[in-house]
Amino acid sequence: MLWIFLIAVAVVLPITKHILDLPTQKRAQEIQKIKALTELERVKQENYLLENTEMRKELEKIRKENQMFLNNDDSKWLINKTNLPELEKVKSPEK
Repeated sequence: MLWIFLIAVAVVLPITKHILDLPTQKRAQEIQKIKALTELERVKQENYLLENTEMRKELEKIRKENQMFLNNDDSKWLINKTNLPELEKVKSPEK
């Protein structure tokens, strides 16, 4: 009778240990999941900040260009007039 009890205990103990370890394993998986989500959120925030700084630089560049165009009130063109020496020679007759 003792042998049957020892065999039953030997079979039941690993099964109960496995069943009792399941919540611990789930907790460990949840902790890993939370760490991964935290890292993902940190990367998203860094990316957002980098995009904001790049967009701010682009906005400043556009504002400077617009200010340059607004300062040139006498021109109806949006492009700046460039003085090319080759064109000056063609326009003015040589003596």
